[in-house]
Amino acid sequence: MAPLPPSKNIKSCYNPKCKYFNTINEKAPLKCARCKTAHYCDKDCQKAHWPTHKEFCEIWAETAKNNGEVPVVQIKKKMTQLIWLVRGILDYSAALYKEFLHWKRQGRRGCIEFYFENFNELYEAIRVLEALPVVDHISFYPMPFAPTYSEDANGKPVAQKLPVRVVTEEHEEAFTREVDSRMNFNESTQEARPNMMNCLKLLGANENVFLISVTVKLHGTYSTHMFDFLYKRHSWYPEDGPWPEEKERSKKRK
Repeated sequence: MAPLPPSKNIKSCYNPKCKYFNTINEKAPLKCARCKTAHYCDKDCQKAHWPTHKEFCEIWAETAKNNGEVPVVQIKKKMTQLIWLVRGILDYSAALYKEFLHWKRQGRRGCIEFYFENFNELYEAIRVLEALPVVDHISFYPMPFAPTYSEDANGKPVAQKLPVRVVTEEHEEAFTREVDSRMNFNESTQEARPNMMNCLKLLGANENVFLISVTVKLHGTYSTHMFDFLYKRHSWYPEDGPWPEEKERSKKRK
């Protein structure tokens, strides 16, 4: 397995009314015993969120049951790994950026999405990507508010080593079938995909960064999504962000 970057992605509280909701923190040690995916600060947060969580809890638990008892949180780690691997195919990520920019300039609001009907399709895509030859390693800097961002003792960003892979003629057929065929430009609405729309709002008019998503179908009609930003120049630069509203949120977290 290709190494993932170091992360301070400690579980955030799933209770929207909690001050630690959707933040990078160490305040959510309590895990839902049934779905093993939702995390909370304490029993009070878990109880407060249960009326909302119970429907998804059943979906996540049933999904895990049908896939060898693998909890959804483990699948999300695999989804993150797929984005990391795609990021390291420089020519391909540049082509994805052009695709995203084309639709953005047409006034369409969406993201570059890799959609998988089941976990096995996701695993196979990762296998194909990991089989691509590594030709180099480059320094990669995530945005300051990204989960994988870290600083040294002097407060300077720490570079991560990104393996650079290429799609050779030998691997082209499998790459097209298992990875590229899963890719499309996906639009949505605030009601259907609020996380996507919030990311796009954060992105604003910026054309140096684009939004990528990995989606895996769950039990029934539900799906789970993982979003991240990819960069035109393959690594984050200060002039690319963070954007004003996110900068304010970062200050409050500190």
